[in-house]
Order: sequence, then structure tokens, then C-alpha cells
Amino acid sequence: MNKLIIANLLRRPMRSVISVLAVAIEVIMILSIVGIFMGMLNDQNKRTNGIGADLMLLPSNASMFNGLGSPSMPIADRKYCRSCRM
Repeated sequence: MNKLIIANLLRRPMRSVISVLAVAIEVIMILSIVGIFMGMLNDQNKRTNGIGADLMLLPSNASMFNGLGSPSMPIADRKYCRSCRM
């Protein structure tokens, strides 16, 4: 079995190099995406912890990430917030 693998690698070395490079690029891209999203989630967690609230009310059109959605909230949602003073 090992002879077959080595023979294929030696017979077409360019194909082997391209395949190795393709797999390496895919792994680097996946690790980069995971790293970016983990950083975004950790940063969001740090910012949320600094609010000091037990419950966060978000508008119905809010994004998964707080910083990307609309900052306004309908006045009708005020009745659910005890600490909101208007």
C-alpha cells in the first residue's frame, strides 16, 4: 500500500504539491474564520458584561450582534423594563 502512495507522489509531483497547497489554504481559511468569530464573540461578551443588567431588551429587528442593529426601540417595549425612567 505504501509503495502505491509513494509511486503516485513521485509520478505526478506537481499534482501532489497543488493538492497539499489546496488543503493547507483551506485549513488556514477555516482557522482564520473561527478566530475572527471567536474574537467577535469574546468582545461582545466583554461589552455585555459591562452593562450591569440582568436582562437586555432588544428591538425586534436587532441583529445577532448588538453593534450592528438599529439602536432605537419602540416606546411600547418600555412597559417590560422596570428600570426605564421616562
